[in-house]
Amino acid sequence: MTNLGGPASRLGKPGELKARPTASVLLCIVSAALWLAACTAPQPIRIGYLGPLSGRASDLGISGLYGVRLAVDQHNAAAKHQTRRIELIEVDDRHDPETARLAFHRLADRGVSAVIGPMTNAIAYTLQPHANERRILLLSPTVSSTQISKSDDYFIRTIPSASDFATATAHHLKEHTTTKRIRPIIDLSNTAYSRSWLRDFSSAFRSESHVLLEPIAFVSDETTDFNALARRALAEHPDGILLTTQALDTALLAQSIRRRHASVELIATESAGTPRLIELGTPWIEGLRVAQAFDANSPAPAYAEFLSAYSKAYGQPPGFAATNAYDAANILIDLLSTGTPPHDLKRAILAKSTFPGRQNPIRIDAYGDAQTPTHIATVRHGHFVREAN
Repeated sequence: MTNLGGPASRLGKPGELKARPTASVLLCIVSAALWLAACTAPQPIRIGYLGPLSGRASDLGISGLYGVRLAVDQHNAAAKHQTRRIELIEVDDRHDPETARLAFHRLADRGVSAVIGPMTNAIAYTLQPHANERRILLLSPTVSSTQISKSDDYFIRTIPSASDFATATAHHLKEHTTTKRIRPIIDLSNTAYSRSWLRDFSSAFRSESHVLLEPIAFVSDETTDFNALARRALAEHPDGILLTTQALDTALLAQSIRRRHASVELIATESAGTPRLIELGTPWIEGLRVAQAFDANSPAPAYAEFLSAYSKAYGQPPGFAATNAYDAANILIDLLSTGTPPHDLKRAILAKSTFPGRQNPIRIDAYGDAQTPTHIATVRHGHFVREAN
């Protein structure tokens, strides 16, 4: 007998209702899938941070890290559901070239979009070819060496060139002091920076009446005899001593020198002008002069807001490394979170060229070198005090 489509026909074979969902069931499944997709947060953007978090240059590395962390935390706290969050991957390069090289490649293998750092000139010189090879941008807040200036590469910085600081220091000494005979002390563990800084300073300082004595070179480590360096530096009775050293060594040298000659002029480079220098060097660094692109007393509203947030987060005011790192992090975060692909970061930064900074606009030229104003600060009663131009 032929079934003409009665009740048995509509029921079909046993189990068929489970195998063939009704239209309403399918609609529920599709709706649930769409809802789950809409509620799934996008994958975070990975950014690397590479700097010395231990060792003699750790003040730069830790300060920079705090600035980057604050920028990342603020972005993530303000991110809406569909805004990609930032995942920060932090590595310690120990201010050691081989450690830094391995750390950079580990960051690259983990898929970071860019790296904030390095924080020291010697490490930047080491990593530059590796960044070019992997085509991963290095954005440094503190590296100023002229040895990597004017290069078409994957290294960009938010701090002026060391040449700007060295020249400004030389002109200030000639125009505003009676210092005429200067003995330099240079740290060969950061020779890419110290030698180029000294060369530019010498070009601007030397004249018939202004003399640069033979430099005293040493390699900074735990065995350094700072008393012996001080004795050698004072042997020819200079009226000024130039220290191309990091903050810790600058503080230790200042103590050894000033115990022997309380009134000799002390001059430091911008890399030493950190809160750690004040902490470790006072009172021996009273009167020390240092070129800076950072003003601890800046009246800029953006800096006041940053100063408040940073001090609340870390219980201390920021120095130049933290401030520059915060600016660098925000440059990357703004570009990446608005859709700039990692491979296009270099082009995007060079094309835009000018970015907001906490204290001054950051202008980056076609080679990735920053142009911002510099000034001379003098240590007075435990503070960097900006000198009048």
